[in-house]
Amino acid sequence: MNYGKRGDLVLTMSVSGNSPNLVKAVEWANKSGLHTIALVGAKRGKLAELAHQAIVIKDTHYGRVEDAHMGICHMICYAFMEKPELGK
Repeated sequence: MNYGKRGDLVLTMSVSGNSPNLVKAVEWANKSGLHTIALVGAKRGKLAELAHQAIVIKDTHYGRVEDAHMGICHMICYAFMEKPELGK
């Protein structure tokens, strides 16, 4: 089964940056030649160390990491709704 090809992008999102399943997924993706990005909270965690790029969102009273995650997930879903061919 093919889960991606060299050059594909894997985006992970974790408030703690230490989700064991995401850590395993990023380790696998890195070994498979996929590009990895981690969207994490201020504590960064293991994902920030492993990913090729880490985007750190600091918790403030103006916004939270969970809000950023939801916003990104909604943007991705809308993109696929507008252009279903992106999923092919």
